[in-house]
Amino acid sequence: MVKTHVFLHSGGMFLTAVLIGCTTGAVEREGMECGADYRCVRDMVAQYRQQAAELQAMADQYAADAASRSRQSGQESEQAKRSGDLAKQMWTQAQEADQHAREYQSQLPHGIVY
Repeated sequence: MVKTHVFLHSGGMFLTAVLIGCTTGAVEREGMECGADYRCVRDMVAQYRQQAAELQAMADQYAADAASRSRQSGQESEQAKRSGDLAKQMWTQAQEADQHAREYQSQLPHGIVY
């Protein structure tokens, strides 16, 4: 529990950097055209799936923190609310990254393993 607490408090600036980096990276990749380069498309699928997995893991951590803070105080504190809001934002971003991965995956011919 202490590790989660330390992570959440010391990770505020890191989280901001990650969210900005993820958003910027996604915008840059969205504009990238792979055309018939299946290696490029395969790489995009892998990148978006990795991004989705990382965002989902962070969302899970923040959701667990929000639940823990609510249990500790007996009510939803401001910190618990912030953690819950961050969890929702990350979950949404994870879903968007997963959708991008599916879109790129649909561009690959059947049977190509990425």
